[in-house]
Amino acid sequence: MALVLLVLLLVMAGCGKKGAPMPDYSRQLFSWRNVFATLSDEGCVSVSGSVGGEAQNLAFMVLELEPLDASCAGCPFVPQETYRVNSADAWESPDGQTFRFAYCPATRSEAYRWRLVGRNVFSSLPAVPTPVRTVGAGESAAVTPLQSADALSGGDAFVRNAAAESF
Repeated sequence: MALVLLVLLLVMAGCGKKGAPMPDYSRQLFSWRNVFATLSDEGCVSVSGSVGGEAQNLAFMVLELEPLDASCAGCPFVPQETYRVNSADAWESPDGQTFRFAYCPATRSEAYRWRLVGRNVFSSLPAVPTPVRTVGAGESAAVTPLQSADALSGGDAFVRNAAAESF
């Protein structure tokens, strides 16, 4: 009887989930709530928005820009310029949920395709990109999955003719 219990114990110990435990990163993630872009008469792209989830884990943002060419409207998005801004330099409020910055691209255009990519302070977590949008003179493009634009207001972290950086 003892032998049967020993065999049963060994067999039951092998049941269940196999492999190393996987950490739960869901409590470390942030998401874009609102992201707006406008193109000024001077040719600068102003980006503002808000971050949901664990906003304090947003290390930096990268604005990716491609001048819009009418002859290539259906072409894949291939950024020609990137601009990196540390989230601490773009926060509008002490709670770190809304941001604003501007970038004046080296290549002037009437319109741009753009995307904002956020990077987490935990480098093992994936980047969080917005969908690719188009912004032109006098119009704005927005990504607004969760919240209205009423939450956005305040100052402007303005950058003029800065060198493009990539992450």
